[in-house]
Amino acid sequence: SLNIADGRTTKLGIEYLAEYLDILSNDRSVLDVGLAKQLIASENGALGTGFTNGGGNGTIPANTLLDLDTKVFSVENGTIGFNTGEGASLQLNVSDVAITGNVSFEGNNASFLAAQNLTIGGDESITITSSAGEGAKYAADYSAGFSDRSLPDVGAVNILKQTPVSYDNGAAPNNTIFYSTTDSKLSYKDPAGVVHNLY
Repeated sequence: SLNIADGRTTKLGIEYLAEYLDILSNDRSVLDVGLAKQLIASENGALGTGFTNGGGNGTIPANTLLDLDTKVFSVENGTIGFNTGEGASLQLNVSDVAITGNVSFEGNNASFLAAQNLTIGGDESITITSSAGEGAKYAADYSAGFSDRSLPDVGAVNILKQTPVSYDNGAAPNNTIFYSTTDSKLSYKDPAGVVHNLY
């Protein structure tokens, strides 16, 4: 037998001076740890268990946890693609998400659920396209909680047309259709401040 003892404080065993890729072409060559990881990764799928020295296309053979432990995971000068396939899904469960740059979401359905606030902003404009022509829609009637800055849907606007805001003639803003509590009539206050009863 051959016994090898490493007398150094940090025991690293026998080491090659460099990476010798030609070793992989000879079944009887003794490989180092780095090349062993590459071979294991290629057998377990290109990524390998725990994303060790992977490359190219492949699969992860088992559930894999990426625990950053307060570190940062970055992808620079490349593209990340998530293709979940028919009947599968992609879920991101995080406390805060920040997405910058050009982002595209494509699929049959896409859902964004924020426990508190969902903010969408654009320095120039926000464009919504709908091939069905229905535009953006609320899931239910939220008009009871609308503020002055809320975007009303068609149903809320129709209700406002049927039940205009009530003012006395003096409090009504100019250029406004309102229900006059002074005259008990649907009225219009023109830009000069003159109130006209509409019926």
